[in-house]
Amino acid sequence: MPSRVSILFFDMNSFYASVAQAEEPALMGRPVGVLTTDAPNAACIAASIDAKRCGVKMGTRQDEARQLCPGIVFRPVKHDVCVRYHHAILRAVETVLPVQRIWSIDECSCLLTGSKQDLPKALDLGRALQQAVLDLVHPALRCSVGLGPTRLLAKVAAGLEKPGGLHWLLPEILPDRIAHLALDALPGISGRMRDRLLAAGVPDVPSLYALDPKRARAIWGSVTGERFLRELRGEH
Repeated sequence: MPSRVSILFFDMNSFYASVAQAEEPALMGRPVGVLTTDAPNAACIAASIDAKRCGVKMGTRQDEARQLCPGIVFRPVKHDVCVRYHHAILRAVETVLPVQRIWSIDECSCLLTGSKQDLPKALDLGRALQQAVLDLVHPALRCSVGLGPTRLLAKVAAGLEKPGGLHWLLPEILPDRIAHLALDALPGISGRMRDRLLAAGVPDVPSLYALDPKRARAIWGSVTGERFLRELRGEH
């Protein structure tokens, strides 16, 4: 029986910075920091791929960003423009697949049904979705796509490669495929939860994956722990 996935998750790469580049084509290929406000030493709300490679990230202030990335260009965030691009992206995606749920301005998921669940077909749809955004919105707007049997696995898969990655996660390649990730790189595990896991003798993703579901309940202090673990394993 062919491998099957039921969720396609897409994550726009460096969304706010990509919108700034789309609005000003002269910024394409240059390091860009998008600021929370147009004020001295304001913090970055986002950074372009080139700026990220120099160590600029969300929360980095202008002075530090200039030290990390000489030549970086700053622009204040324009929320109304970003919302306009968000809707344009949704329209482009829906030429390929219906959007099932919007998780944030730059993250959405699509439900795969029937033959679309077959992994080769799902990968083709992922590539078509990425191309539709480039062609119908702007070449600056790249997205990473993840496929999986659960939203959690699809989201983790989308984060494995940026920009423009296309990856899938299924139980037959787990936990090895994500063993290198830090615990708090998994969506839903905060720094505080990571510390609780470490204190409980769970130092890494393979150890988390091997937990007894009841033990996960105890560590989380609720059924949320068991639900998280089962979704990580690809269970509904």
